[in-house]
Amino acid sequence: MPGYERPTIESIEVRSVLDENPDLSFYGEYGGSCTTNNCIDRQERGERLRGEYRFFNPATEYGELDYERMEDYNKNEWQMVGIYAVAEIRMPSGTVQTIRSGGLWGIESDSEDSYFNEVANEELDQLKDELKALGFTDAQIAAVEVDKSDLDAYQTHPYPSRRSSRGAAELAEIERRQSRRKSALANVKVAPHYKRHG
Repeated sequence: MPGYERPTIESIEVRSVLDENPDLSFYGEYGGSCTTNNCIDRQERGERLRGEYRFFNPATEYGELDYERMEDYNKNEWQMVGIYAVAEIRMPSGTVQTIRSGGLWGIESDSEDSYFNEVANEELDQLKDELKALGFTDAQIAAVEVDKSDLDAYQTHPYPSRRSSRGAAELAEIERRQSRRKSALANVKVAPHYKRHG
C-alpha cells in the first residue's frame, strides 16, 4: 500500500505592492478654497498648473512641511506601499494553493529599512501561524528559504536624509509623525487570504 503523500511548501516570499489610491488626508488636502488658517495659495506662489487646485489646506500646524510632503508625493518622490507574505503549497493532487498573510498597507516608501524589515517579519510570523494551522511543522517551514528580494521594490530614500536643511523641530516632527503612523498601522489587522489554482 503506497504511503500517504503530504502537501509540501513550494515557496515563501515577501512581496511589496503599490498602493495606488492611498488616503493622505493626514497631511492635508488640495481644494478650490482656503479652509484652514494656514492654507497655502499655490497660485500666489506660481506653483499652480492648469487644471490644478489653487489651495492646499494642511492637516497640522506644520503647513509647509505638509505641503512639501504632498508635493513630493505628486512628483513620485515617494509612494504608499503594502507588504504581505505569501506561500505556495503543492497538494498531493498537484493543485497549488496560495496562502497569504493579511498584509499591511499605508506604508510610506521612504520609511527606514528597519521598518520595512519589521513589517516583513510580522507578516511572515502571521503566515507561519497559518501554515502551522494547516499541519506544517516549524521544521518544515524553516526548511524553506524565504525570498525577500521584492521587499524594496518601491522603497525610496529615507525622508529625513533628504531633508538635511531642516531644523531640529521639523525633523523631530517628521520622526513624531512616522512613529504615530507606525502605531496606527500596528493596530490594523487583516485576515489572511487563501487561493487555489491548478
